[in-house]
Amino acid sequence: MMHWPEDMTPQRAPIYALNEIIIPAEPARIWPWLIQAKRWPEWYSNCAWMRLDAEELGPGVEFTWKTFGVVVRSKVLVFEPNVAIEWDGKGPAGLRAYHGWHIAYDGHESHVVTEETQAGILPSVGRAFLTGNLKRGHQIWVESLKRQVIGEAAGA
Repeated sequence: MMHWPEDMTPQRAPIYALNEIIIPAEPARIWPWLIQAKRWPEWYSNCAWMRLDAEELGPGVEFTWKTFGVVVRSKVLVFEPNVAIEWDGKGPAGLRAYHGWHIAYDGHESHVVTEETQAGILPSVGRAFLTGNLKRGHQIWVESLKRQVIGEAAGA
């Protein structure tokens, strides 16, 4: 369950995307791929580059990255190992975003959900285009995550 800031809930933000995937692995195998953000550009095509001072994401860690062609400054606000990570985002022209990943394990496989809302002038004006683009981009992200986890298990 996301910890949405009041003004960034899916009901209030102009843009909302939810993507999910089932990964046949325990959360401890998925989690490192999410928190080792410096490696995202290696396997997630919508992340051009990543800068953070820490070795990996954790509580309060700030990072700057280029995603979907936009430079975004983010800070980790929720960090529950192997369960949830959420961060905010601030970009050009007043762009604001809130993004999270949640993992639920049933003893056999993990249900992985990623959600994001965006607000600001650009999301308000370009809502139809940007929502579809965000959903497609995040589908690439969840599918790429699954490939990384499965490939790791296969020794790739």
